[in-house]
Amino acid sequence: MRRGESAERTARQPQRRRWRGTVTAEEYDNYFCSYGELLHQKDMLDDKARMDAYFSAIRGNAANFEGKVVLDLGCGTGVLALFAAQAGARKVYAVEATSVAKHAEAMALSNGLSGVVTVIEGTIEEVGLPEQVDIIVSEWMGHFLLRESMIDSLLFARDKFLKSDGAMYPSSARMFLAPASYTDDELEMKGPTFEQKVEDWNEFVAEWMDAHGLDLSSLTHTYTEEARKAYLGGSQGVEIEVSDLLGPPVCVKEIDLLTATLEECSHVRHDDEALAMKLFAPGNGGEGGSGGRLP
Repeated sequence: MRRGESAERTARQPQRRRWRGTVTAEEYDNYFCSYGELLHQKDMLDDKARMDAYFSAIRGNAANFEGKVVLDLGCGTGVLALFAAQAGARKVYAVEATSVAKHAEAMALSNGLSGVVTVIEGTIEEVGLPEQVDIIVSEWMGHFLLRESMIDSLLFARDKFLKSDGAMYPSSARMFLAPASYTDDELEMKGPTFEQKVEDWNEFVAEWMDAHGLDLSSLTHTYTEEARKAYLGGSQGVEIEVSDLLGPPVCVKEIDLLTATLEECSHVRHDDEALAMKLFAPGNGGEGGSGGRLP
């Protein structure tokens, strides 16, 4: 969806800002430092449903990217920027706030796309772009969609750098709630070994070359050293399964990224009783339903 296709927004009106783009030492320790590690980046790249969706959206719509100027916001290792370049973009600016930007540069070079992709290390609030962009691509979503507050930066980039008829990938987002049940026994952690992580990485690199035509081998040494540090004595997390859900999800928030204001994205208001009735209604996992266990 393009900005020109939506109702005219309150054009360029100042929005309430929570963050101005300057990374403090506390913010770096609590948030940004993990994004500078390939261990964390690989977890995101290994999310097949998410990455396949971005690959299909960009490479499957090459006509929309041909000859265009693209901003990849929060580029990480730069794969979305590379997808855009492969789709025919004239220029791609890949902006990344952490030191992983150096790996994005290595990826662009190793995949022969450094002439199209320019990596800029810094926050979008503090760096400049030499031109307006036709498209913004970004993987900005956090836990429960908004937890990481990166949407602040996304809306800032949209208002400052996106052309009036520009497009955003994605152009909208929805937040869902679903009832779930999880026992203490199910929380037992069974983390992988260091050797398994390295083997998994090597298979992952080969799969990406086959599926997407991108060479990730320039990242192998750093990933292996990070895995050695984290998995030889580190702790692991767990994920819930679909079988732990008591019923289908209910949408509690919808965001049109082409028109949304920061104020609209700063809260989720929902009548508690009405929401509970939706979540635990018969047929949705509640009493008399077939959604699963009750807590």
